Amino acid sequence: MKTIYLLLLGLFSVTGTIGQNPKSDNMEQEVKAVITSFQEAIAKRNVESLDQLLNKDFRVMANQFKGMDGTLLLSKEAYLKMMSEGKIGGTMYAVEFHEVLVTGHTAAVDVTFASNEEASMHLYLLLVQDTKGHWTLISDLPLMMGGS
Repeated sequence: MKTIYLLLLGLFSVTGTIGQNPKSDNMEQEVKAVITSFQEAIAKRNVESLDQLLNKDFRVMANQFKGMDGTLLLSKEAYLKMMSEGKIGGTMYAVEFHEVLVTGHTAAVDVTFASNEEASMHLYLLLVQDTKGHWTLISDLPLMMGGS
Protein backbone atom coordinates (compact mmCIF):
# COMPACT_ATOMS: atom_id res chain seq x y z
CA MET A 1 0.00 0.00 0.00
CA LYS A 2 2.84 2.37 0.89
CA THR A 3 4.46 1.61 -2.48
CA ILE A 4 1.24 2.46 -4.36
CA TYR A 5 0.90 5.71 -2.40
CA LEU A 6 4.48 6.74 -3.24
CA LEU A 7 3.98 5.76 -6.88
CA LEU A 8 0.82 7.89 -7.13
CA LEU A 9 2.51 10.78 -5.33
CA GLY A 10 5.40 10.61 -7.78
CA LEU A 11 3.02 10.42 -10.75
CA PHE A 12 1.09 13.51 -9.62
CA SER A 13 4.35 15.37 -9.06
CA VAL A 14 5.51 14.62 -12.60
CA THR A 15 2.17 15.41 -14.28
CA GLY A 16 1.95 18.69 -12.42
CA THR A 17 5.06 19.89 -14.23
CA ILE A 18 4.14 18.73 -17.73
CA GLY A 19 3.64 21.70 -20.03
CA GLN A 20 5.48 24.06 -17.71
CA ASN A 21 8.67 24.61 -19.65
CA PRO A 22 10.11 27.96 -18.54
CA LYS A 23 12.51 28.00 -21.50
CA SER A 24 9.62 27.50 -23.93
CA ASP A 25 7.51 30.20 -22.26
CA ASN A 26 10.46 32.60 -22.39
CA MET A 27 11.05 31.81 -26.07
CA GLU A 28 7.38 32.49 -26.80
CA GLN A 29 7.69 35.89 -25.13
CA GLU A 30 10.83 36.62 -27.17
CA VAL A 31 8.99 35.74 -30.38
CA LYS A 32 6.04 37.96 -29.41
CA ALA A 33 8.45 40.81 -28.70
CA VAL A 34 9.96 40.46 -32.20
CA ILE A 35 6.47 40.53 -33.78
CA THR A 36 5.50 43.62 -31.77
CA SER A 37 8.75 45.35 -32.77
CA PHE A 38 8.08 44.33 -36.39
CA GLN A 39 4.66 46.00 -36.32
CA GLU A 40 6.06 49.16 -34.71
CA ALA A 41 8.85 49.37 -37.31
CA ILE A 42 6.28 48.96 -40.11
CA ALA A 43 4.11 51.74 -38.62
CA LYS A 44 7.10 54.09 -38.47
CA ARG A 45 8.56 52.86 -41.77
CA ASN A 46 11.78 52.33 -39.84
CA VAL A 47 13.89 50.53 -42.42
CA GLU A 48 16.91 50.28 -40.09
CA SER A 49 14.90 48.42 -37.45
CA LEU A 50 13.26 46.22 -40.06
CA ASP A 51 16.66 45.33 -41.48
CA GLN A 52 17.61 43.95 -38.05
CA LEU A 53 14.29 42.13 -37.52
CA LEU A 54 14.18 40.45 -40.93
CA ASN A 55 16.33 37.44 -41.76
CA LYS A 56 18.62 37.84 -44.78
CA ASP A 57 16.41 35.29 -46.59
CA PHE A 58 13.09 36.97 -45.60
CA ARG A 59 10.23 36.71 -48.08
CA VAL A 60 6.71 38.08 -48.26
CA MET A 61 4.37 35.64 -49.99
CA ALA A 62 1.00 37.26 -50.63
CA ASN A 63 -1.74 35.26 -52.34
CA GLN A 64 -4.37 37.30 -54.21
CA PHE A 65 -3.03 40.43 -52.51
CA LYS A 66 -5.50 43.33 -52.83
CA GLY A 67 -7.46 41.43 -55.49
CA MET A 68 -4.55 40.60 -57.77
CA ASP A 69 -4.53 37.29 -59.60
CA GLY A 70 -1.80 34.97 -58.38
CA THR A 71 0.87 35.21 -55.75
CA LEU A 72 3.16 38.14 -55.03
CA LEU A 73 6.66 37.30 -53.79
CA LEU A 74 8.89 39.98 -52.31
CA SER A 75 12.49 39.63 -51.19
CA LYS A 76 13.80 41.43 -48.14
CA GLU A 77 15.46 44.00 -50.38
CA ALA A 78 12.28 44.69 -52.36
CA TYR A 79 10.23 44.89 -49.14
CA LEU A 80 12.62 47.38 -47.53
CA LYS A 81 12.72 49.45 -50.75
CA MET A 82 8.92 49.66 -50.88
CA MET A 83 8.91 50.61 -47.19
CA SER A 84 11.47 53.39 -47.69
CA GLU A 85 9.50 54.72 -50.69
CA GLY A 86 6.33 54.88 -48.59
CA LYS A 87 4.48 52.34 -50.76
CA ILE A 88 3.80 50.10 -47.76
CA GLY A 89 3.70 50.62 -44.01
CA GLY A 90 2.84 53.75 -42.08
CA THR A 91 -0.18 52.37 -40.21
CA MET A 92 -0.19 51.57 -36.50
CA TYR A 93 -2.00 48.32 -35.75
CA ALA A 94 -3.08 46.58 -32.58
CA VAL A 95 -1.30 43.22 -32.38
CA GLU A 96 -3.63 40.30 -31.61
CA PHE A 97 -1.82 36.98 -31.15
CA HIS A 98 -3.91 33.90 -31.96
CA GLU A 99 -1.26 31.21 -31.67
CA VAL A 100 2.49 31.06 -31.15
CA LEU A 101 4.19 27.73 -31.75
CA VAL A 102 7.86 27.40 -30.82
CA THR A 103 9.75 24.23 -31.63
CA GLY A 104 13.46 24.35 -30.98
CA HIS A 105 14.90 27.20 -33.01
CA THR A 106 11.83 27.82 -35.21
CA ALA A 107 8.52 29.53 -34.54
CA ALA A 108 5.20 29.91 -36.34
CA VAL A 109 2.88 32.75 -35.39
CA ASP A 110 -0.78 33.30 -36.28
CA VAL A 111 -1.46 36.99 -35.63
CA THR A 112 -3.78 39.81 -36.67
CA PHE A 113 -2.65 43.39 -37.09
CA ALA A 114 -5.98 45.13 -36.43
CA SER A 115 -6.94 48.70 -37.33
CA ASN A 116 -10.12 50.75 -37.17
CA GLU A 117 -8.87 53.09 -39.90
CA GLU A 118 -7.24 50.77 -42.45
CA ALA A 119 -7.80 47.22 -43.57
CA SER A 120 -6.64 44.76 -40.93
CA MET A 121 -4.16 42.05 -41.82
CA HIS A 122 -4.17 38.42 -40.76
CA LEU A 123 -0.59 37.19 -40.88
CA TYR A 124 1.15 33.86 -40.72
CA LEU A 125 4.73 34.61 -39.72
CA LEU A 126 7.67 32.23 -39.53
CA LEU A 127 10.73 33.02 -37.44
CA VAL A 128 14.12 31.39 -37.02
CA GLN A 129 16.58 31.67 -34.15
CA ASP A 130 20.31 31.88 -34.81
CA THR A 131 22.99 30.16 -32.74
CA LYS A 132 23.27 33.26 -30.52
CA GLY A 133 19.56 33.11 -29.61
CA HIS A 134 18.47 36.03 -31.82
CA TRP A 135 15.04 35.64 -33.50
CA THR A 136 14.40 37.00 -37.00
CA LEU A 137 11.42 36.85 -39.34
CA ILE A 138 11.98 34.66 -42.38
CA SER A 139 8.49 34.56 -43.89
CA ASP A 140 5.36 36.71 -43.94
CA LEU A 141 2.12 35.37 -45.45
CA PRO A 142 -0.38 38.25 -45.15
CA LEU A 143 -4.10 38.29 -45.84
CA MET A 144 -5.88 41.64 -46.07
CA MET A 145 -9.19 41.67 -44.21
CA GLY A 146 -11.82 44.19 -45.27
CA GLY A 147 -11.02 47.63 -46.67
CA SER A 148 -8.97 47.87 -49.82
